[in-house]
Amino acid sequence: MKPFRDRPSRPYGICVSLVVLLMATLQTSFLWAADRSLGDRFVGDRNAKWQITANRMSYDREEGLYVAQGNVVITRAGQVLKAEEARYNEKTGMVEAIGEVVLETNGDVLRAEKALFDLNSQTGRITKGRIFLRENHYYISGDDMEKTGPDTYVVKRFHLTTCDGDTPDWSIAGSEVEITIEGYGSVKNAVFRIRDLPAFYLPYALFPVKTKRQSGFLPPSMGYSSRNGVEVELPFFWAISDRMDATFYEHYMVERGLMQGLEYRYVAEGSSRGDFLFDILSDKIHEKDLSDPDELDLSPFARTNKTRYWFRSKADQQLPLGVRAKLDTDYVSDPDYLKEFHRSLFGYQARPNLVKEFGRPVEDLWSPTRRSSLRLDRDQPGYSLQAASSYSQRPENPANDPTPQPLGGLDFSLLPGNSLESLRATRQACPGARAVLLTGDTVCVLAEAALAAGADGVVFKCRAAEELPDAVAAVLEGRPFVSPSCLAAG
Repeated sequence: MKPFRDRPSRPYGICVSLVVLLMATLQTSFLWAADRSLGDRFVGDRNAKWQITANRMSYDREEGLYVAQGNVVITRAGQVLKAEEARYNEKTGMVEAIGEVVLETNGDVLRAEKALFDLNSQTGRITKGRIFLRENHYYISGDDMEKTGPDTYVVKRFHLTTCDGDTPDWSIAGSEVEITIEGYGSVKNAVFRIRDLPAFYLPYALFPVKTKRQSGFLPPSMGYSSRNGVEVELPFFWAISDRMDATFYEHYMVERGLMQGLEYRYVAEGSSRGDFLFDILSDKIHEKDLSDPDELDLSPFARTNKTRYWFRSKADQQLPLGVRAKLDTDYVSDPDYLKEFHRSLFGYQARPNLVKEFGRPVEDLWSPTRRSSLRLDRDQPGYSLQAASSYSQRPENPANDPTPQPLGGLDFSLLPGNSLESLRATRQACPGARAVLLTGDTVCVLAEAALAAGADGVVFKCRAAEELPDAVAAVLEGRPFVSPSCLAAG
């Protein structure tokens, strides 16, 4: 959820963009990492028992000191601590790990030369530390990382990135960072780098560190491509209420113009929720050059529209009478849009992954159609009723579109159990409805029992293609219908 706008062609605009980008990244990075303090993140279940192995172990009863040396491995409920030496003083509450320290907790990884923790004061110090936080893929490192109080931290020679590898696409470094949770952080000698190149420097800066849900800027992204030129995007998040929010995106591309985006999300009672996204661009390139091989690689279709857009959404909604609705929309302005603008900026993907969030697929990037659909279903103990409709868009908008567009479909299934009891329950719930039983059982006695239970017609599935239209016509005229094959057998 996210916005921003500037004129990168002007040097002053680039400076302002980088200042805002630097501060927003620092704020968001520490805000997320602080949402669960590093202590909580790596301590885990305090009630679980530790198991320890080492080459040598000893205990000094007078000092209350446990010492493990050589290939120390300590495990507990999803956690593994490895070190060359580990000490625990039960009187002072001090825990110390020395030599190639590695602590893994549910995917988060801490590596250090030395780690010291005071369990009583909830403080600690990590020497030559590097922390990987899996959830948002943060790498945070420092020569000296100290927790000075319940909500305060100091990091010397700080480095932050979300990118893998020795040369990350972007990173932020500083000589010292001080943080107070639910307060403010400060950074000295901050440098924003794009790969190995320093892009901006601040001698000193302050930034808020709030963990509670609130409106504000989200992580920015920058990039460059030969097609779009320099790109800058800074999203803004609006916390409308506890159940809904919106994100505004201002994505400036030097060669293409300003792309504006909106994401709206909501959650309601039960499992109801939705996510709606819309992006629109007034393209500086008004018409596609069909003589350019790179343009033909996108598609062989001409493009003359200046206004380009993409609307997509997914929603699950509970309706009255126990009906559930599932909505998927996907509509794009032209066949080249997704291929030109699908790439993330410098390793950061700002837009959400709707497939991952809702577990329903979307059309492939190179698919000739974009599919939108609405599905309604009502599941009861004895039956399942489902209705669906869909529309498949061809983005090139051919004059005579041959794409089949089904108006809709209706499916009624008797769930495992006594189908006749389900039929009776259905007739009781909807006494005015007409019922045709479609059955895979070709026993004629079942057909007679179905008619007695209230069915207006009985059709065998093996004969459905030939007989079902006649059965529907008959019952609508008020005449009962039984499969002729059953009558012939009788």
